[in-house]
Formats: sequence, structure tokens, C-alpha cells
Amino acid sequence: MALTLDLAAVISTTLEGVFYGFSVFMFGVTLYILKQNSRRLDRRVNYRMVAVSYALLVCSTAHMIIDIVRVCNGLVYKRDTFPRGPVSFFSQPSETTFIAKNIVYLFQTLLGDGVLIYRCYVVWQSWLIVAFPIVMWFWIGIVSAIAIHASATVPEGAGTVFLTQVGRWITAFYASTLATNFLVSILLGYKIWITNRRTARLREGSLLTVVRVVADAGLLYSATLTAALACFVQKSNGQYIVLDIVTPIISLRSTWLSSASGSPRRTAPSTTPRVASTSGAIIAETVA
Repeated sequence: MALTLDLAAVISTTLEGVFYGFSVFMFGVTLYILKQNSRRLDRRVNYRMVAVSYALLVCSTAHMIIDIVRVCNGLVYKRDTFPRGPVSFFSQPSETTFIAKNIVYLFQTLLGDGVLIYRCYVVWQSWLIVAFPIVMWFWIGIVSAIAIHASATVPEGAGTVFLTQVGRWITAFYASTLATNFLVSILLGYKIWITNRRTARLREGSLLTVVRVVADAGLLYSATLTAALACFVQKSNGQYIVLDIVTPIISLRSTWLSSASGSPRRTAPSTTPRVASTSGAIIAETVA
């Protein structure tokens, strides 16, 4: 049985709701951990990262609301507007709710990727390391803006995103953001790992938990983007399902990193100079 667009819309919105609920839960857990540790360790909470987490959650919420409205319009209120019913409604690249949800997705992607690049820069303290990811970040913004504009100008009934000029820009967007996130996650994880090796020799707090979470969060997001790209290249309607769960995953990735770095780390007494441990504290605070 082929996956029709109306069925894909129902499945994608349902799965998005599940991931959205989990991201909201993790957001609350992260705020609690950071608040408790700020009191226990007398350390100031990184309010900039908290503000970014709020912004990502707002984007996820807006995307969730738009998808609910879109499903209601396609299956109930406007089901008889197009000759083929709901399938024709969901196949229109220029439909208002489709454009709106992609604008939200664009903003959230740029925000999430930008924060990841910023974390990488602060950890490495080198513009040279993040020069290429920054160029890719701008390229992602340009490509996605062109894709949205091309989608908005598709005449009614001209075909789906797979059959119009929108397709090549969407493919470029998926490939670019996948490559950027994979590269930055590797750079961030590697730097934290080598710093952890230094702190381990001085018997200071371990950063292995942060390394694991950076790797897990990066792999989760990269796997989702890979699935979206594969579905789109194969012209499968499954890409609509993957696309809708990406937005809560972006929010989940940010809160996941913050909660891991905010969790207590094991420490051991040492009479060795605390240079490496200071580096570890800076990295943990930056990732949070």
C-alpha cells in the first residue's frame, strides 16, 4: 500500500506531537538541572543558552500549531476545494500553511546550527576552525530562502515538490545542513574528548558524559537529516514525516546538550595545577 499524502500528514503530525512532548519535558528537566546546580555550585546560569532554548521551543510550538491547522484544513475544512480532495491539498507546494511551516523550520535550523557553531568556536577559541561551518551556515540560509520562494511561486496544480524546480533546492538544503552538523559535531566532540584526557590525567572532573551526549545528539540529528534526504531523492512521501519530526529534534538536541553539561561530574582531589580542570569547566559551561 502506497503512502498517500493525506495519510503521511496524519502520521507526521502524530509523530511530531510525540517528539514535541518529549522536547518540552527535556526542556523542563534542563531548566531544573541548571537552576539546582547554579545554587549548589554558586555558578551563574548561561542565560544566553537558556534564551536560545526558549526560542527553539517557541519555533517547535509554532510548527506544531501550523501542522495541526494544516491537517484540519486538508482533511476537514478544505477537503473538497481540490478535484482529488485531501491528496491534492497536501500536494500543493504553494499552499499557505506549507510555506509558513517551512519558514519556521528555516528559522529554527539557522538558529540551532548557529548555536552549535558558536559552541564550537568558544570551545576551540579559533575562527579558523569554524570558518568553513560559518560559510556553510550562510549558504544554508540562502539555499533555504530560494527554496521557499520557489515553492511559494509554484502555480496551483503544477505538481508536488518532487516534480518542480523546488526539488533541487530542497536537496541542496538537506545535504548542506547535514554536512555542516556532522562536521561541527565531530569538531566539538573531539575537542571535549581531548580536554577530558588532560583532566583525567590530573584526576579532575570527567567530561565523558558531555562527549557522549554531543555524539548521541549529533548522530540523532544527522540520522534524521539523512533519512529526509534519502526519502526526498527517492521521491517518497515519507520525507514529509521525517521533515515534521526534525523541528522538535532540533529543540531536543539543544536541551540535551545543556542538561548533560549541567549534570554533576565526578571529581577527585588533586595537588596538581588546575589548568586543565579550568579548561574543562569552561567547556562544560559553554556547552550548557
